[in-house]
Amino acid sequence: MGKLSNTQNTRLGGLIAVLSGREPYEHILGGLLSDGFVKATDGAYTLTEKGMREKDRLATLAGLMVEKDYAAPLPRKHRSPEPASRKDYKPTHTQESGQQNITQGQPSFDTKNTS
Repeated sequence: MGKLSNTQNTRLGGLIAVLSGREPYEHILGGLLSDGFVKATDGAYTLTEKGMREKDRLATLAGLMVEKDYAAPLPRKHRSPEPASRKDYKPTHTQESGQQNITQGQPSFDTKNTS
């Protein structure tokens, strides 16, 4: 997974907020407007073409796959297998013949005094 700086993370959050129809915090919105990523139209804010490219760039840097207005995690090169459910778990060792001596091969110490 990629990492974004604090500035990039804040900017991406603001772009996603505008894209989702929400208004970002005033200090974030001011930066987006002054950088030309967002414009006000009919009382609402929309992303400019520059803002869409910046959203795509930052999402890619963050490790997200962007298709139009949808973002998903990038596929991994080496994907780990899905974890099995608990009911499918089979232990690698079994104790079919009673309790196993955990000190196998070592002397057993009896705490009772037999003398």
